Amino acid sequence: ATTAREVTESGVLVENGNGQQLIPAASVVIAAGMTCADDLTDAITCSVPEHYMIGDCVTPNRVRYAVEQGFLLGLEL
Repeated sequence: ATTAREVTESGVLVENGNGQQLIPAASVVIAAGMTCADDLTDAITCSVPEHYMIGDCVTPNRVRYAVEQGFLLGLEL
């Protein structure tokens, strides 16, 4: 198992059986809880003219549901 230890300005510090590793990232979105959180969509609307909502930002559900939504959206695009 891999555990996120810290979010830094450079990325996410993770730890597993092989030790610690920094995964570089410009942005980190933490998905936790069982409530729809569409505030990120509101935040990116100004800078990203075309975007689509799928998965838990529509309704909390299982990962399979989000993957299916992404697949179907990809077919439409």
